[in-house]
Amino acid sequence: MPFEPAYDRAVREAAIRALETIGLDSGALSARPAPDFAALSGFPAPNPAQVAAANAGLDNRLTILEAETGSGKTEAALWRFVRLFAAGKVSVLYFAVPTRAVARQIHGRVLRAMQRAFGNGAPEAVLAVPGMLQAGDFQGQRLPDWNVRWDDDEGSAPRRWAAEHATRFLAATVAVGTVGQALLAGLQVKHARFRSSNSHSGCVRWRWAWAWCL
Repeated sequence: MPFEPAYDRAVREAAIRALETIGLDSGALSARPAPDFAALSGFPAPNPAQVAAANAGLDNRLTILEAETGSGKTEAALWRFVRLFAAGKVSVLYFAVPTRAVARQIHGRVLRAMQRAFGNGAPEAVLAVPGMLQAGDFQGQRLPDWNVRWDDDEGSAPRRWAAEHATRFLAATVAVGTVGQALLAGLQVKHARFRSSNSHSGCVRWRWAWAWCL
């Protein structure tokens, strides 16, 4: 094999391209101003709680919003995320809810919001529930030899790498899962009993900012 003087630079560039391809580098997303509340949520105007959450300083590492069920905490958290993203404060989103059933219910809302925020280049929101194999609107089917077939024309697109195994969920640009799944991802050993943990939260990963939904 001939000596390549620029080998070090070439492999670094190849690694960067690989990270962008599978979605680990969200810098590839189109830089866009944060949409207003109506454009993001489909509702005509935010309520006072949503305005308060949006107006919290973008340098705040922790923002807590406590409100009754049905008051729009999900949209408040998503609106805050796109504002943080546009300001360069965060790069990815993990939306954590109490149970797997709630994660399945809320996944579509998060997906639609990301499509409104990022347009045609929007990341496919991964449903971070083991066994579900869902990225965006598409369902995967597990095949032999660790392969996955997706039910659309694009097949097993590289950007769905994070959706194809539970150990990769937190590598997704946008993921919707449970608090327990996030806790398990940080453990060095198996602790299945932690799956019974019950907490209410929506969170933004990377330079950490949290939006708690109580």
